[in-house]
Amino acid sequence: KILTITFLLILHVASAQDLIITSKNDSINAKIIKVQKGMLHFNFVKNGEIRKTLLPLEAIKTQRRNFFSTPEVPANYKAKNSYSGPKYRIAIQGGLSYLLAETASSVPAALRAHAKELKSGYHWGAEAHYLTNENFGFGVKYSMFYTNNIEPNVSVTFSDNTVLYGIEVTNYIHFIGPSILYKTQTSNGKNAWVSGLALGYMGYKQKEQIGNRHFTSTGATFGLGVDLGYDIYLSEKLSLGFMVSLAAGSLGEIDIEESGFSQTLELEERENLSRIDLSVGLRWNL
Repeated sequence: KILTITFLLILHVASAQDLIITSKNDSINAKIIKVQKGMLHFNFVKNGEIRKTLLPLEAIKTQRRNFFSTPEVPANYKAKNSYSGPKYRIAIQGGLSYLLAETASSVPAALRAHAKELKSGYHWGAEAHYLTNENFGFGVKYSMFYTNNIEPNVSVTFSDNTVLYGIEVTNYIHFIGPSILYKTQTSNGKNAWVSGLALGYMGYKQKEQIGNRHFTSTGATFGLGVDLGYDIYLSEKLSLGFMVSLAAGSLGEIDIEESGFSQTLELEERENLSRIDLSVGLRWNL
């Protein structure tokens, strides 16, 4: 008889359900899975489906284990990927950039200040990710770097001894490629750390005017993008994001065009296109 009672008690505990009462006094018949990093993970039933979700501990008033004798979620149920949060994350950002390459020793002294000015510039970009759960997503990323500098009093001597005055250079670096995203909410559930990795196409274009001559140089290479950011939630669907990024790549050859004539130039040393981006932007969680 004692064994029977013990068995029934064990069976009751094994099949019992947990009670969660939120700070808004909502009661949830749930199966608590774990508490991790200030978040309560649990399974519950909604619209006849068993779903897996989480809430910050500060949003929970009470949690009582084995409160309900009749479970809605089977005791041996293992939740599949039933993520019911935002499915898409769309972001736009822009800010300051700085090229990491050192100025080549072959650059004439009169142009070194000009080359230094071209290291600093601006960027803007956008990305879109499909979220498979609250932490992970995959999608595509695009960014464009821009810098420009004018030196009206500098003289440039060409190989035929022609001397021209004034130089203006505009550089563009484009990147586009598939990207993966990882984000984790802070313990209060109001903000999130975000990281990303992208691999893809990096394109380079330089428009240069020396005196009355115009040159266009282009090239392409494999690019890598690494992001680390912090999102501050402004509402359920909108957040303000701050990010630091590394865009890396280098060129081995460029095509130079002037007045419809072009030639391919193999570089003795690869041209480093890597840069650091500091950006701010908006993120939509839809």
